[in-house]
Amino acid sequence: MKGSISMDLPESDQLKSNRIPPLVLLTLLENAFKHGDIGTNENGYVSLKMVSYDSEMSIAIENSFGHRKEVPGIGLENVKTQLDILLGHTFTWSVNDNHPKYAITLQWKSNESE
Repeated sequence: MKGSISMDLPESDQLKSNRIPPLVLLTLLENAFKHGDIGTNENGYVSLKMVSYDSEMSIAIENSFGHRKEVPGIGLENVKTQLDILLGHTFTWSVNDNHPKYAITLQWKSNESE
């Protein structure tokens, strides 16, 4: 691997009260590695930042990318559908797709009953 990986994670006590929906983090990180250029670009990168406060949680994943095919996949659409089912209207989702950087941010309020 040529690029760099960075992670900024909250204290484990903060994560106990704010659960991450199943497989969401895995899918988003997998997309960052699959579609990014970290394996071929010396300056390539994948960055994960998680913030947990009170009853809210935020995940931001950013990666560099080079040239790519214009064939969209269904991975992110499936994640949005899953989040809609699990969280309803308690989440926000933003995507910044400006070459050479791709960033996705997900924020939600935790469900106290879980």
